[in-house]
Amino acid sequence: MESDLSKKDLSFHYAGFKKRLIAFLIDISICIGLAWLIWGADIVTTSGSGFQINMHNEQMLIPVLYFLLFWSIFSTSIGKYLLGLSIIDKQGQKITYWQSLIRTLAYSLLLAGVWLMLFNKEKITFHDLLASTRVVSNN
Repeated sequence: MESDLSKKDLSFHYAGFKKRLIAFLIDISICIGLAWLIWGADIVTTSGSGFQINMHNEQMLIPVLYFLLFWSIFSTSIGKYLLGLSIIDKQGQKITYWQSLIRTLAYSLLLAGVWLMLFNKEKITFHDLLASTRVVSNN
């Protein structure tokens, strides 16, 4: 027999592609800025009318550590926070360190899995699916 607490309404406003993309671009810009502060001008080079981002080896740890730390401690990132987004588990709670780790690894390796969100109502990406997480709007 289920208690009334287990029947709690868990309806959320799931974050869409556009907001999540903008949050990602903010977060990646922060990561590039951090790498530039540490390793200098070699990170971003310009040529003609464009620019190139050169992050290799240990420099790629910046985004991995950035996302892992922010997601595990705050259940959001700076970009998501600025857009009013949070990462929650299936029960609507703050995600665990292990969910953050799974999400970060899948995010780093399988970024192409974001397109999955276009085909389901909960806007679940591949890294959300692996980590049992959801991204929701706080408002």
